[in-house]
Amino acid sequence: MDFIKEFDDLLNATEEKAWTERFFAHSKRLGFDFCLYGTIPHVKSPLSSAWVRSSFPAAWLERYFGRGYIAQDYKLIHCMQGNLPLIWAPEVFARSEQRRIYEEGCGFGLRAGISLPAHGPDGIYGQLCLARDIEPGPEFEKFLEPRLQSIFFLRDVLAHSSRSFAYPGCKASHQALTVREQECLRWAALGKSSKQIAELMYCTVSTVNFHIGNAGKKLGANTRQAAIAAAIQSGALVI
Repeated sequence: MDFIKEFDDLLNATEEKAWTERFFAHSKRLGFDFCLYGTIPHVKSPLSSAWVRSSFPAAWLERYFGRGYIAQDYKLIHCMQGNLPLIWAPEVFARSEQRRIYEEGCGFGLRAGISLPAHGPDGIYGQLCLARDIEPGPEFEKFLEPRLQSIFFLRDVLAHSSRSFAYPGCKASHQALTVREQECLRWAALGKSSKQIAELMYCTVSTVNFHIGNAGKKLGANTRQAAIAAAIQSGALVI
């Protein structure tokens, strides 16, 4: 599957409303009842400054923000402090207030889910949450496994494509990519591994990784997928 084209509509969204609708549609397509993406400009920024777009039930969001759950929610704390995804399960929420928030959310259909940190360039922090109204555990994990690659790529595309809406005054200025950097990213966008790209370009795997790493630094992206998304969005790469 061409993961770039899978989310091309998000990358090309020019209006916030269209971007939000497409985000919700992709979440539904992946099999999730509810989704949330939120971001703040810096890890030390107040959570009250967060830019949030969510299809979570309105009554739950009113309760969540109205009762100050945002400061106690373990899912958010986890995403702000690390880079690994968190699969929701009752035992994950060890402290009583964290378990209470989770259990209240279950009453609104937010029972099984995954939260992924979404940390972007310029110190931006955020999270993507996807949830289903089913029991957490083996059934949900079985559902999740074949979708993980698309979920991770969706997270990176959201982190990149949301910047113009969340931070309209922030304009990125990137160095131009070299021909070799563009070529490596183009093959990577088509699903080729570093080893396969090295064979196609008659060079070593370390050379491929070097070029992709350099491209990522120029684009302000910290993952290969984010670099591809940023290159396409900026016009530096045409597939």
